[in-house]
Amino acid sequence: MLLFRRSAPAVICAVAGLATGAGLYLLYFRLREELLEIRVLIAELKQELAAKNNANGRNRRRGNRTNHSGYYSVTASSGDEDDDFVDAVAGLSDQEVTGRQNGLERNVQFASPVSVEMDGDESDEQFFKEIDGFIAAGSKADYESALSLLKMKEKKMALDAEFQWRFSKVMYFVANAAGNRGDGDQKKELLYLAKDAALAAVNLDTNCPDGHKWYAITVGSIGDYEPTSEKIKNGYLIKEHIQLAIDLNPKDPTPHHMLGRWCYSIYMLSWLERKAAAAFFGAPPTSTVEEALQHFMQAENLNPGKWKENSLYIAKCLVEKRQYSSAVPWLRKAQSEPDDKDVDAEVQTEVVNLLAKYDR
Repeated sequence: MLLFRRSAPAVICAVAGLATGAGLYLLYFRLREELLEIRVLIAELKQELAAKNNANGRNRRRGNRTNHSGYYSVTASSGDEDDDFVDAVAGLSDQEVTGRQNGLERNVQFASPVSVEMDGDESDEQFFKEIDGFIAAGSKADYESALSLLKMKEKKMALDAEFQWRFSKVMYFVANAAGNRGDGDQKKELLYLAKDAALAAVNLDTNCPDGHKWYAITVGSIGDYEPTSEKIKNGYLIKEHIQLAIDLNPKDPTPHHMLGRWCYSIYMLSWLERKAAAAFFGAPPTSTVEEALQHFMQAENLNPGKWKENSLYIAKCLVEKRQYSSAVPWLRKAQSEPDDKDVDAEVQTEVVNLLAKYDR
C-alpha cells in the first residue's frame, strides 16, 4: 500500500509505541483523518456528478442545439452528396447538419465557427509542410504565423483530419505562450479550442494517429480547469487515445513517452487518490514502475540521445526500483542533452537535484 510505503518512518514510530498505547492512539487519529478526507472527496464527486446529470437533463429538454463551447456541431459528408452538403452548411448558424463520411455518420466539433467549402486543393501537402516548418522552428512568432495560415485555410480544410490535428497542435503551443506571459484566461480558452480541434480530427478520421495523440495531449492539458470527477474520467480517456496512437503509428516515440508518463503517474498515486478513484469508478487504474520504464525505454530506442525529459523519467523509474547506480548515468545523460524548446525549466532543475542526491 503506497500510503505506508511513503510513510514508513511514521508507521515504524507508531508500531514502536504500541507498548505504551501512545503509538496506537496516534495511528488511529491519522487513519481517521485520512478516512474523513476520503468522505469529503467522495461527497464532492457525488455533487459534481449530480450537477452534471441535472445539466444534461436541461440540455436534452432544450434540444441540445449547440455544443458546450457555443461552437457549431457539424457532420462531415463525402461522395455524391457533397453539393447538397455545401449548400446546407454555407452561412451556417446554430444548427446541426447531418451527412456521411466513409459511410459513417461523424459529429465534427470545430475549433471555431466556420462555414465549410468542400473543394479540394492540390497544394494541401505543401501547405502542411509549411505549417510543420513553422512548428519545428518553435518561436512564439512562428506559432502565431502558423495559426494565422491555418485560420486562412479553415473554410476549405475544416473537414480534413490532417488540418485539424495541426490546428490543435499550434493552438496548444500558442496557449502555452499565453500562459508564459501571464495571460491565464487566454491560455485556458486556447487549450479548450485545441482539444476541440483534436477531437474533430479523431471524429473525421479514426485512423489518424496524430489526431489521437493530440487529443490525449490536449485532454491532459485542461486538467487544471476540470472538476475532480472529470479529471479522473479523463485519465482513462487519455490512456485510450495514447494507445490508439501507438497502435496506428508504433514508430512515433512521443506516444510511448506519454504512456510511460501515464503509467508512472498511476504508480505514484497516493493511497487516498486511489481510494477516491475506486469510490467513483469501482476500480482504480493500476500500473507498475516496470511498465512505465518499458515505455520510456521504447521512446529512447526510437529517438536516442535527444530527449532530456525521457532520460529523466528513465532515471526516476530506476530510483523507484532503488537501482540508484543505474539511475545516475541517465541523469548525467539528461543533464548533457540540449534543452528542448517545449520542456519546462523545472526538468533541468529536477535533474540537478537528483544528481546531487544520488551521484555520490
